[in-house]
Amino acid sequence: MLALALAVLGVVLGGAGFYFGLSAKNSFQFVLDSQENSLSESVLELALTKTEVENISEEKEALKAAVSRLRAYGKQRDQHIKDLSEEFNQLKEGLATGVLGVSPSAENIAKGRATLPTVDGGYVIQSGDTFSGIATKSGVKLKLLLDANPGVDPRRLRIGQTIIIPNE
Repeated sequence: MLALALAVLGVVLGGAGFYFGLSAKNSFQFVLDSQENSLSESVLELALTKTEVENISEEKEALKAAVSRLRAYGKQRDQHIKDLSEEFNQLKEGLATGVLGVSPSAENIAKGRATLPTVDGGYVIQSGDTFSGIATKSGVKLKLLLDANPGVDPRRLRIGQTIIIPNE
């Protein structure tokens, strides 16, 4: 009877071992499957990240090229400004010395006024001129300049227009 009891106990323990072995196998398989899915997702994320890095690298190169072009344009702009400044200074010197046909009047020289280009006693409006700027350059008060030119709208000056610069 002891042998029979040991045999039944052996079968029960064997069955329990078999059951727990299958359960462990299924659990282990589940863990392996989830790890495999996680690994696949990681590989996919890595591929996407690699693509993004390549795109960013291409954008970086495009930006470097754009910055290089902008620097070149800036150098050209600076050179143009330098050239225009030199030309402006030459014109200014020419005006001051009378080389361009503008001779300073003795009265303006005595009063320390800037010399303005005049034609027949009037000043010819140049690009960028304003009444206040002309008044400052000529040493005349703005009110006197406005009073001497009643038919001229100071907000609508035209290049080549002639105005009168009064003597104080």
